[in-house]
Amino acid sequence: MILQVIMSGIAIGAIYALLALGIVLIFKTTLVLNFAHGEVAMLTTLFAYSIIVSLGFPYWVGVIGALVLGGILGILSDLLVRPLLNAPLLSMVGLTIAMFFVIHAIGGIFWGYQTWPFPNPFPEKAVDLGGLVVSPIHLFIIFVLLVLGGVLFAVLNFTTVGTAFRATCQDRRAALLMGISSNRVFAISWAAGCALGAISGILIAPIIHVQVNMMVVILLKAFAAAVLGGILSLPGAIVGGVVLGVVENIFSFYCGTEFQDSIAFLIIILVLLVRPQGILGSPVEIKV
Repeated sequence: MILQVIMSGIAIGAIYALLALGIVLIFKTTLVLNFAHGEVAMLTTLFAYSIIVSLGFPYWVGVIGALVLGGILGILSDLLVRPLLNAPLLSMVGLTIAMFFVIHAIGGIFWGYQTWPFPNPFPEKAVDLGGLVVSPIHLFIIFVLLVLGGVLFAVLNFTTVGTAFRATCQDRRAALLMGISSNRVFAISWAAGCALGAISGILIAPIIHVQVNMMVVILLKAFAAAVLGGILSLPGAIVGGVVLGVVENIFSFYCGTEFQDSIAFLIIILVLLVRPQGILGSPVEIKV
């Protein structure tokens, strides 16, 4: 039974990890904590729902539409945030919180506040893995996390874009002197981060259904996962998300679900007290 609980926790933690990857990717490049990240995931998921259910297009068309919208919203967010990159931290926080409420309102205006079941492209029948019973959607979520994690690793370490990204993260001014356009790196980071948010929203929608408030609590847990793994570490985001999902599931199994959502924030407190840089993070100074 405990292995079953752990497996389920890994699947849910994979969603936290995907959302945390987008948060860390944006923060690592621009030093901006995007509090509107979950609302971008919500809006793109609602957009995919309309394409699939209301317009009757295939599931994959809705996924592509959500990814495109996520990229566009990421670029627009970059254009809004860029003038404030050298402003005080509170100004940046205030802007992303304002973006949260604006996007939330847009979702309410166009889609209302009802809850709808999101199409599940996989059969409902669970898969037996040597005694562990896992739903196909959960297996697919874990698979997507592993694939996207591998793609990110390959892009960042073996491509020109990845070299520009790493150089900008280490020293923005030195990267500019080497001819690297920081604005282009910022735009790519925002677009890719918001696209990751769109993927996480679409993957979890068949499990929790789709509605305007669907990503609020999940975003907070994704922030907890990013802090747990190390806010500057992309592998840390994956580790933090999976660990958080497993710990949360085990806690709710033994202690009940009443305090399930609070465990994420308890972990944040403990990590900040014991190891502020997170599991895979390191206490480095970022030059801007």
